[in-house]
Amino acid sequence: MAANATPPAAAPPQPLNALRPLTANLIINRLHMLLNGIAIAAIFSYRFAAISGITKERSAAPPPRLLPHLVVLVSETILTFLWILHQAPRWRPGSPGGSDDDDDDDEYVADRRIIQERYNEFKKALEMKSANASKSVSRDHQPTIEVMRDENEDSSGLREMPLLVYVAREKRPGHPHHFKGGALNVLFRVSAVISNAPYFLVLDCDMYCNDPSSARQAMCFYLDPKVSSRIAWVQFPQKFHNTSKHDIYDGRLNPIWREGQGLDGLRGPTIYGCNFFMKREAFHGTKNIQIGVDLNELKDLFGSSDEFIEAALRKSCYKPKLTEDRKPSDALQKELQLLASSTYDSGTQWGKQIGFRYFTVVEDTLTSLQLHCNGWVSVLIDDPARPCFLGTSTTNLSDMLVQQMRWSFGLMQIGLSRFTPLIYGPLRMSVLQSMYYGSLVLDCLYTIPFYGLSIIPPICLIYGFPLYPNVSDPFFFAFAYAFLVSHIKHVQEVFAYGDHSLRNALYEVRVWMMKSGAGYFYALVNSFLDKFGMHEANFNVTNKAGVDGEQALLYERGIYLSGKGIVSLVTDNAGVIANPKGEMKDHQSSSSSSSSDPPLRVWGRSSGSVAGEEHRGFRSADALNLSLGLVFRNFRVTPAQVPLGGFQQLIVLLRGGGGGFPEGRPNSSSFLSRSTIIIEGGGGQFINHGVSS
Repeated sequence: MAANATPPAAAPPQPLNALRPLTANLIINRLHMLLNGIAIAAIFSYRFAAISGITKERSAAPPPRLLPHLVVLVSETILTFLWILHQAPRWRPGSPGGSDDDDDDDEYVADRRIIQERYNEFKKALEMKSANASKSVSRDHQPTIEVMRDENEDSSGLREMPLLVYVAREKRPGHPHHFKGGALNVLFRVSAVISNAPYFLVLDCDMYCNDPSSARQAMCFYLDPKVSSRIAWVQFPQKFHNTSKHDIYDGRLNPIWREGQGLDGLRGPTIYGCNFFMKREAFHGTKNIQIGVDLNELKDLFGSSDEFIEAALRKSCYKPKLTEDRKPSDALQKELQLLASSTYDSGTQWGKQIGFRYFTVVEDTLTSLQLHCNGWVSVLIDDPARPCFLGTSTTNLSDMLVQQMRWSFGLMQIGLSRFTPLIYGPLRMSVLQSMYYGSLVLDCLYTIPFYGLSIIPPICLIYGFPLYPNVSDPFFFAFAYAFLVSHIKHVQEVFAYGDHSLRNALYEVRVWMMKSGAGYFYALVNSFLDKFGMHEANFNVTNKAGVDGEQALLYERGIYLSGKGIVSLVTDNAGVIANPKGEMKDHQSSSSSSSSDPPLRVWGRSSGSVAGEEHRGFRSADALNLSLGLVFRNFRVTPAQVPLGGFQQLIVLLRGGGGGFPEGRPNSSSFLSRSTIIIEGGGGQFINHGVSS
């Protein structure tokens, strides 16, 4: 009887939208917090006792040993404060668990050969057009909005294709265009009157889809009746195809994603710039707006476009004004021009309560902070073994530091404003969520203990001033424990995330020191200069073009510098504080183009000015390849997979219109039927194979 007993049935797989607690990490994290907290308390006890003993010395002048102890005390206090803030996402770690029921998607794989041929044809045609094109971008031009279509094809062919729209917003020297936040807000407004889909996906120009199920994974949360009404966005991490096993510049950004595993136990992660599905209702702030509101009040919120207001309020009931052949009427074209104008935001709540916020150059963090404070939640879906989106990372020292400096400067802008999370957040969201945002915006304070603890102790050692206890002193074990266990805990987190490499843990520590010594330092200085009106925000573009042959070889071999002095680390970044009261810059060339229209950029190259006649010369096959090549490289999704009537409910907003995609990796998938792709042009000047801002 026992031999014939039926084994117990396996437990059904947990759905993707169920939070899976990481119990082992939770126990390790809380035990570490307790023991390390005791060691830190002992360290401060020793430090205060040492300072007290020095001050009791009978001397007319302050003892010379007092100042080093005070500097070290300040450094240790800042380190402890930042350590406490960074424990928030580690308090209740968890992640989406289970499966999205993607057992077999072979039936959705497209004909690779056909797509390969069309991809190469379109790429070759664009490269020929770009050979004699102007490389500069005008900062003074009217808006350009074109629906890509072939007037010679019948409507049946059009219905099978994604709706592809090119948008270049108006820019005038006398009007601020608010960097990336302004560009995205224009895309959202234009998309509202073209399709008004309730969800949209935001991608940067160097990102492409690597997992065909990413859209369905996001919809697992949006369609869950228990949480769908509260979820504003579903975030996927930024992963990169060009990082080597010697990730000497921490291009994978794994410390960010490791902390993200604990954010689903709070209200969710912040917006990380791109790779997120957003609910339009949350972005437009229409959840609490009643239908009977006065029209003038609505125009104060949303601007003067009646068409956009109707789309924002009626939501799914709104019917876009495109005809069967997708040709916009004159009235709709006029409305689109208005929505993309440089003055549309003036006197409205765009950038304040609506859309991406304009206060800082890291508009994503401030926007997500306010959305979380308004009661919305978010989700991070991170599978290290199968990243849903891949892009291009920085692979040299100067680009990494410039990128980190821009991020830290924008975050510190928030930290020095009325939106500082430790004051603005606790009354609107949980203390742990406020601590998480505090750790983001105050990270550049690491530069103070970095310099304090790297300069003062060696000097004191030379002159014989004891700052630390002797080995025989019981307090010595507190210092030794805090030092050793902090590194052991870091290695444990690296291994727990799936990166079983001590070498990469060492690389992360080295990069932290580089950032603290240069990127954080200049960001902190710039943020205070900006606070007192002595420096205006600069948007330094991150070079994603890759590196030359020699530098690429050094990166692959894990070598930092070859024949160059470490002084270049400083000189590469010194220019950012050399221009106080300088002209506000965006990610555009200051030179003027011979044409008033911005270039359409594909594969990281300028394809010349996009005049109206050039737009109309695009065939539907071109639009198909453009949509496939830039966005849906591996989206293998059909209406049967997502119960939303196909993807007429989804908009893809591709900011930048081009990017450094790897050569030899053509499209391998079918396109999304009846979806909408809106590409923003008129951004920065691309260098070599692409620049991502």
